[in-house]
Amino acid sequence: MRKLLILILLLPFLLASDAKPADGIIHPDQVAKSGDGSAANPYKGWESALEADGAVVQFRPGHYFATRTVNLHGPVDIDGKMAIIHKVSAGAAFAINGVPGSQTSEFVIRDIRIDGGDQGDVGITVGNGSGPVYSANGLLENIGVHGFKKAGIWLQAAQIVTMMRVEAYSNGTGFLFAGSAGANTTVNSYGCRAFQNGIGVEIDMGHGLNFNGLTSESNRFEGVKIVSQGRSVRQVHFNGCWLEQNNKARPNSKASQFSVDGEAVEGLVLEDTTFAIAGSGNQHFSLGRSTMDKRVQNLHLQSPDH
Repeated sequence: MRKLLILILLLPFLLASDAKPADGIIHPDQVAKSGDGSAANPYKGWESALEADGAVVQFRPGHYFATRTVNLHGPVDIDGKMAIIHKVSAGAAFAINGVPGSQTSEFVIRDIRIDGGDQGDVGITVGNGSGPVYSANGLLENIGVHGFKKAGIWLQAAQIVTMMRVEAYSNGTGFLFAGSAGANTTVNSYGCRAFQNGIGVEIDMGHGLNFNGLTSESNRFEGVKIVSQGRSVRQVHFNGCWLEQNNKARPNSKASQFSVDGEAVEGLVLEDTTFAIAGSGNQHFSLGRSTMDKRVQNLHLQSPDH
């Protein structure tokens, strides 16, 4: 009887929402404070469990409400298992090194869907605008992010980051490379897609950015827009990409699907890329007078008017 009484007294602590399981893997559905994972009753109250250094996280399929930003620290591995995260407040859904002075390297986020619901500002931020560049050695893979007011993916200060099969759609900007303190260096993109955003890809700061097989289509404004405004944009390479139906919100204005408008853009390479259906009265690309060391070759240009 005494042992049973002790067990009953300890039971609330054993079932505490942030308790770490014996296998070391955090399952957000198990630590959630409420919900059953259905669309009508998403899991709630799971966010803080992911914020420990070195978290290894495995979602289970289902719906999850994110009522605040999940700040990821240290090495972290998130396997989404095609879970759907609904950001139901302002701010970012996930922030990697979102707090100045924190360090996050060797991070992985994969196989997840993130829905901003026109309430959230950013799906995933990498780095922050006021601290050192500590967001390094990361992988974003097989992610769908949509419905965010500012950007689907926002890289502010990222080093050695790879994006594979990431689709950003119906956001203010699909992929945003911009910051005020650090630079984005050595970022590689493979098979990503920007679809029906305000702007597909916007680059304001970065060195060594490589886009392989990017598709940017049906964005209201530019499919790709580089605006350095005195900041440094160097060695940006687009290879095997496809741009179509961009800048449709500005017909007959000579707007471009791909544009460079700014200062100090060096080493732009645009090759083996197709431009299709720019829209009546518009143009495929404008590289700007300030672009230095540019190389453009093997482009396939379809008539803007068909």
